[in-house]
This record gives sequence, C-alpha cells and structure tokens, in this order.
Amino acid sequence: MKKNCDIVKDLLPLYIDKVCSKNSEKLVKDHLKDCLECQKYFQSLKCNIKENKKNEINTFKKFIKKINFKIIRNSILITCLILVIIIISLYFYGKYEFTLDYNSDMEILLLNNPTQKEDWNFQINAKKLSNSYATWKYFYQNGEKTNVIFITNKASIQSYLEDMKAGTVPELDYKNIDLNDKIQVYYTTENFNNIKNSSNKELQSIINKSKLIFSNEQKSTKVICNLNNQEYSYTLTYYKGNKQIIYSLDDDTMPLELLNDIYSYNGVHKRIWYVYDTFDEVYDKTKSYMQNRGGECITQDTQVIIVEPSK
Repeated sequence: MKKNCDIVKDLLPLYIDKVCSKNSEKLVKDHLKDCLECQKYFQSLKCNIKENKKNEINTFKKFIKKINFKIIRNSILITCLILVIIIISLYFYGKYEFTLDYNSDMEILLLNNPTQKEDWNFQINAKKLSNSYATWKYFYQNGEKTNVIFITNKASIQSYLEDMKAGTVPELDYKNIDLNDKIQVYYTTENFNNIKNSSNKELQSIINKSKLIFSNEQKSTKVICNLNNQEYSYTLTYYKGNKQIIYSLDDDTMPLELLNDIYSYNGVHKRIWYVYDTFDEVYDKTKSYMQNRGGECITQDTQVIIVEPSK
C-alpha cells in the first residue's frame, strides 16, 4: 500500500491539473477512496497549488499594472516634450534672430551728399535680410577723433529660408558727426552691448575682427581716354571704402554720344555718373565705349580735389 501511496502522491499534481492519463486518473481516484493519508495530502496539495496560482496571478497583475503605468507616464512625457519642441521651434523659426555673416551681397551706400552739409545717412543692401541694426561709438586714435559705426544684420530661420529680395537698414542718421571727422563703418557679428560698454582697447579688438565696408577717406582718379586722336579726360573723387562717387570734374566734356547713350536721363545729362554710382561702374562703361570704337583709357591717381559745397 505504501508503494501505491508514493505513486499516487507523484501523480497528484498531474491529477489536480487534469493532465494525467485516464488510467492514472482512475488509479488516483480509487486510491483516494480508501487512503486517508493521501486524502489529506491531496487537500493540502490543492491548497498550496491554488495559493501559488493566486500569487502568480497577483504578481502578473502587478507587473502589468506597473508596465501600463510606465507606458502612460512615458507617453505623457513624450507628448509634453514634443509640444515643448514644437513651441520652441515655432519661436525660433519666426522670432529668434541669428547674426548673418558678411558677404559680398551686402553693399553699403551713402544716401546723401555730405558736401551739402547734411546728416550722414547710410543704407546697406542684402539679398537675405530680416532686421538690420547699427550702433555708433567714437574714440581718439593718435589724437584724432574717429567715429566708428557698426552695422549687423539678423535673420530668423523663416526669413532666411524665404527668398527675400534686397532689404535696407532703417534710417541710419548721425547728426552729431562732423563732416571733417574721420568715419569708419564696419560690419560686425559682435554683440552690440559689448561694443557700447567697450574701452578703447576692447573697441580696437572688435574692429580687428570686423569687416570695414565704408570709410570717408577720399581718393581722386583721373581717367584719360584717346579716341580718333582726340583726348578726353575727367576726374572722379570718391570714397575709398565703397568707391561711391562724391563729385567729378570735366566729365561734361566727354563725347556727346557717350553722354547721350549711356548717361542721359530723358535726354538730359549733367555729368557722367548717377547718384550712388561707383568709380568702377563709371570707368568700366567709359572704357567699354572707347574700346568698342578703337580707343583706349588709362587711369591716373591724383590729389584729392577740394570742392566747395554746393549752395
């Protein structure tokens, strides 16, 4: 009988789970009818198995609950992060401005004629331009007062990606700059607060890192042309920084055809250049006209000619 008890006890787990064969199931049932010891063992085993299964289920439920909590929590965090990224991106896209590096498309012009004792007024053109800023500071160098104007351009991602046409710096008027003082205009990527609070030494360091785009230092060049054994000449005085013409001499003595075909406006010509023309533009037109007709032109640097301001 003891031998049968051992066999039945080994079969009981399978019997409880209903996975034993029919013969084994019959053997266990018949044995349990007459064996009190195995009946007690059977009841005890059933309770243990039931408790274990309950614990396993509870453990699994806790695990699932924990996983679900993490999923929900992470989903909320990811959603919040995405919203923050979107908000920041929209701000940076349309509002935040970064400084543009200088390029050859950024052309500076003097909008008036300083010989007429008007205020200095500068304009800078650029193909990709959002907002332009300028600040002014002066310092003394070797006893000479130098007015330094710093210009910078800033663009948002939105404006930079758009194919913007030429833009301009808002009115850059400097009423306190004497016409006889030295003026330099620089393009910079430096923070303007650093410029405003800089000492002479610090300002010089900023200047060294910036791009000189205008200076009111003047230069005069005489253009001498020869066409059909006839000599023509004129003298242009212009700023060294951007070669913008200030005034001219003898340009109205150039060939009438040249004046009419290239420089006249509605049939009227007063000089060989237009406002905002540069020396190179005028010289190239003149040289091309002469060479196309078998002539030639040369340039000759001269002393700056002082012209009294027009009344």
